[in-house]
Parts: sequence; C-alpha cells; structure tokens
Amino acid sequence: IKNTRDEEDPWRILYEDEEGAEEEIETSSTESSLRTNAASIASPPPEDFQTTVLSVHPEAEECHCLTALHPEISSIEIPYYPFVIGKHKELADYVLDYKTVSRFHLRLDRTEDKITVTDLNSTNGTTVAGVLLAANETAELNPGDEVRIADLRFVWK
Repeated sequence: IKNTRDEEDPWRILYEDEEGAEEEIETSSTESSLRTNAASIASPPPEDFQTTVLSVHPEAEECHCLTALHPEISSIEIPYYPFVIGKHKELADYVLDYKTVSRFHLRLDRTEDKITVTDLNSTNGTTVAGVLLAANETAELNPGDEVRIADLRFVWK
C-alpha cells in the first residue's frame, strides 16, 4: 500500500497489484464525511453560533467572602451566585461538613447591587446581624454583618 499526497484528495490511497499496476480506490462515505467535518472545523462558525459564557460578570473582580471567626474553620469565598452552603458533598457549592450544618443550609444570591442570604429550612438556623431567619426567609447582607450558620460564626466581607 502506498499513501499519496494528492493535494485535491489527501485521503486517496493507491494500491499496487501483483503485476505492478496501480489502481485507485475510491474514498468511502466515512472518509468523505471526515473530510467535510474537518473542513467545517477549520473555518470558524458564524458569530450567531458562538457560545456565550454566563458565569463571567463585569463585577467578577469584586469577590465576596464569609470570613470565619473560628480558627479551625476556613473562610468561604463566594465566586458566583446563587451559591449554596451545606454539608451535601455532591450538590452544595461549598461543603461545610459539621454535624450542626444541614445538607442545604443557606443560599446566597445577587440581585443587581444587593447580596441576600436565604435560610433553606435548616435544622439549626441561620442568623444575619443578630436576627434568626425563619425557614426560607431572606435577608440582605451588608459588609461587616455577622452570619451564623448553625453555631459557626462568619463575618461578611
């Protein structure tokens, strides 16, 4: 088998028969579809078909954080919204694995220039600036507010 570099059809293969004569083998439909796909990949898609990234916001430089007031607990950076904190290892955005924290404890949301926290019907509750939230209640967060997730204390920055 000899491969040829035919500029018109690089997929074409020439075979030599026993007497030395060469015969051309037609490209299969799979090969021609590969060639068509390769051509479409080489040229960029029209602008209408470009993917838009939704998680990047102009405010992305401003990163919020729940700073832990306990030395044995890590602070929680909030890179996007909505952001769920709980101890469910597969579905929470941040896993806070303590026995007093519920599987889905609270959710942080951003609406224009306001950040809010919603208690997700947690067993041991969520407190914002000294006020215990009722189940599914939402409160606005301000810089410096103390946030209690069950018995764990944080400061919103």
